[in-house]
Formats: sequence, C-alpha cells, structure tokens
Amino acid sequence: GWGRGVGDGNPFFLHELVKQWLETKQRHSIPPSIISVIRDRFSRLTPESTQLLQACSVLGENSTLPRVEKMLQQEPYMLLGALNELSRTSMLSAERKRTGSSPDFKLAPRHDLVASVALEALDPHGEVYLHRRAAEPLGSELAGESKDTALLWGCARHWPKAGDNTRALYTAWRW
Repeated sequence: GWGRGVGDGNPFFLHELVKQWLETKQRHSIPPSIISVIRDRFSRLTPESTQLLQACSVLGENSTLPRVEKMLQQEPYMLLGALNELSRTSMLSAERKRTGSSPDFKLAPRHDLVASVALEALDPHGEVYLHRRAAEPLGSELAGESKDTALLWGCARHWPKAGDNTRALYTAWRW
C-alpha cells in the first residue's frame, strides 16, 4: 500500500511511518523526520550533483542520460562525478529503458520525496531556466522523426513553466 511505496524498503522510513501512525493515527502523512533526513543528505551534495538531481526531477519520466547531457551541458568528467555521487548516496536510480530504436538509461530520483526536496531547493529563476533547458532537447527530438506522445506532452508542459506559452502552443500545433 501507500506506506510500502513511501517506505521504499528503507528500514528507517518504515520505522518512522509506523511511529507516525502510532502517534497521530494519520495514515497518509510523511513524518517530518524523513523529510529532514532527505534535506540533510541533499544539503551535502556537490553543486554538480545538486544540478543533476534537479534536472532529472524536472525532466521526470522523460529523464534519460542523453537528454540530461543536452540539458545541462556539463563537462563529461563533472557529470560522471555527479552520477557517481548520486548513485553512492542512493539518491538516483538508473534503469535500462528503450527510447526509440536504442536502449538507454532512465535517470530518476530514487524516491518522489528526493525529487520534491531537489525541486524545493530551486529558486524561481532556476526553475524557469531548468524547464526551458528541459523543453529544448525534447523539442529537438520532436522535430526529428519521433512521434512520441510522452515527449510532446513533456515538451508542452515545460514551455509554460519556462514562461513561454507561445512555444508550448506552437509545439502542440505543429505536431
């Protein structure tokens, strides 16, 4: 159920969820202790790892390694360091997924709570910037041969959050 999904097999999370339920009888609330632990771990990340986690959180279901590379345009050694750090701290999961004709890695925050903490750390200007940077690689894929509806909706969702409703309408209209 809900507790198993939020707990994600993490004994600390599960313990805190049970403790929260016993103390408050609230079944669907996240204990502040869990959020505090995630915020604390997030605060110790390098800037490159923070940016990578935020980029993956903004891209959501469309987050793959090539898209993140295009989005962030980090030096490869910096991206590798960030990938290693996020993997080592169990804040990012990578799973094989098929995108088009070739297999790729989907990069996602390990948990929705990790994504929430990463996104709450963005200031409004950073959020607008990342949504614009997310829309661009998705839009360039749509300009090619791709007829992926998820890409279309992803791109159309990012442009308004980047403050460009016109590009969102144009993307949907020309597709």
